[in-house]
Amino acid sequence: MGMDQPDESVRDEAVAALLRASTPRPDFDFARRLEERLGPASEPSSGWHVAFVPAVGLAVTAGAFLILGLAGTGPLSLTDDETKATDDCRYVRINEQRRLPSITSDRQGRPRIVFEQREVTALRRRCR
Repeated sequence: MGMDQPDESVRDEAVAALLRASTPRPDFDFARRLEERLGPASEPSSGWHVAFVPAVGLAVTAGAFLILGLAGTGPLSLTDDETKATDDCRYVRINEQRRLPSITSDRQGRPRIVFEQREVTALRRRCR
């Protein structure tokens, strides 16, 4: 910085002081007339309705669930027989050939796995 330039912080403080001093202030009579024209000042509310509205919503939702439960529908019903879909399916036995592993011994007596074709009975689901 050169010798002829003032310090930045001093200049910033001077600008801030000038801005604070030149803040516009409305005329008292103008402010009073404007407030009268806009209407009376409202009283601050107690805030009881802020907690009352969610409580009413919760009570209405609980009542709706209770009514649906008593009617036998909805998530609170006692029986769910009516809600289950029926299908025309049954299980049938099917014989099929499969390769199944079996353990045998070789000539030296060591175990080894051999796959053999065998007929097995399996249950299959058949639907119409």
